[in-house]
Amino acid sequence: QLLVRELRIRFMSNNHSIQSNLLYGGIDYVFRSSVNDNNIIKPSSQRFPVVLSNLNPNNNSQSRALTTMSDTPLTILHYNDVYNIEPNCGKEPVGGAARFCTAIKSFAHLNPLILFSGDIFSPSMLSTFTQGEQMIPVLSKTGTHCAVFGNHDFDHGLDVLTSLIKKTDFPWLMSNVVDKETGRPLGGGKKFHIISHNQISIGLIGLVEREWLETLPTIDPNEVTYIDYVEAGSKLVSELRNKGCYIIIALTHMRTPNDIKLAANCSGIDLILGGHDHVYEIREVNGIKIVKSGTDFRQFSKITLEKDRDKDGKLTIAVEEVNVTSDFVEDKALKEELEKYSEVVEAKMTEVLGNFGVELEGRFSIIRSQETNLGNWVCDVVLAATGADVVIINSGTFRSDQIHPPGSFTMRDLVNIIPMRDPLIILSVTGKCLWDALENAVSAYPKLEGRFPQVCVTDIFCCIHTYIRLCTYSIFALIIFAIGEWCDVCL
Repeated sequence: QLLVRELRIRFMSNNHSIQSNLLYGGIDYVFRSSVNDNNIIKPSSQRFPVVLSNLNPNNNSQSRALTTMSDTPLTILHYNDVYNIEPNCGKEPVGGAARFCTAIKSFAHLNPLILFSGDIFSPSMLSTFTQGEQMIPVLSKTGTHCAVFGNHDFDHGLDVLTSLIKKTDFPWLMSNVVDKETGRPLGGGKKFHIISHNQISIGLIGLVEREWLETLPTIDPNEVTYIDYVEAGSKLVSELRNKGCYIIIALTHMRTPNDIKLAANCSGIDLILGGHDHVYEIREVNGIKIVKSGTDFRQFSKITLEKDRDKDGKLTIAVEEVNVTSDFVEDKALKEELEKYSEVVEAKMTEVLGNFGVELEGRFSIIRSQETNLGNWVCDVVLAATGADVVIINSGTFRSDQIHPPGSFTMRDLVNIIPMRDPLIILSVTGKCLWDALENAVSAYPKLEGRFPQVCVTDIFCCIHTYIRLCTYSIFALIIFAIGEWCDVCL
């Protein structure tokens, strides 16, 4: 009786994939599965006999794409948009980098692929002083395998980012923004990355939206070439399929509507793991899962992929939200390593600046969609300090993402709210210019964009009414000024 060893083999040849269970030392059958125009692997019932010895591992064209697959499902752990290493003691899930590390390690027995969708080096209270250095041990301890750049990773400049990236031990992706000077992906990232994990060939790409460029304070958009994410994604999917990738994952840092557009127009992608929106959500568009995994070390996703495809060529994917609650103990080694960074600024952070008798509203979901008392207060302070007539602060400046309780207000609270040291600029502008600025500020509503304005004026009565044209979500701001005479903004 033959000793039977079951192997699952897959390779690409002449735009076809062959996948089968083969009998070691004998003859079995393979199923030819064509890759259609959308780069989706389509199973077929047609069988072809094959002798195992004919698959020569020394043949470069075959061995490059040949992958031995087990039946064990692939586990992915995904996270995005993490800023503060300290836990949020106000409510569960408390998060915190050391506790997050423990939670990630609790799945080590599954040999997970750990992926990150950008924004870690800034902004935060600590990053104001360390320029993101404190996140290097966090990335190391979590065992991250690959990441895409977030817009805030460029906050401290390209030189600082390059230095930080050299201290990490995994690739960073930037598939659709090219530095004109070097002709290479912005930030020194990779166009794509192929990794063999758990006996599967996986292709990873990193995509960002055009608006991503507009938020980079240290990069001139005229010095880079932007490629539409659907165009770039489609080309890379085809290239990665030809290189033998069985699974293709897009790591993105863009708003949900753009992730939806990517899924609708690039069906060859198997999974979209997103960032930029500080929410936890799971969607499915065009048979493709879109996952956003929360923010600030408070959540991450455990994603399980079954390796067999259905009749439409889709993978079975299950997503589970993991909340980093106080039930997870903090990783002792990481906590001790991070304490040296905290000690640098701790003495300065306890200074009491004043007292508030009410809560201050700083949640992203509120401050990026309407006027808040926190926004009003900060604008009032700037107004008093500069003597300007009008103060406009984009809500993306406010980073605490929480309701601040009444009582003592410390330097720590202030730095948590405004961790980025942006310059204050005073300009003399016409009413028409002011009108255009405010129109731009509300143009993305109801998306929770950082451009949404917090506004303060002096000696002027300003009333902003927003009218939403439901079919297009366009905004019209009616602004009335009363200063003894009509401004030229009044139309």
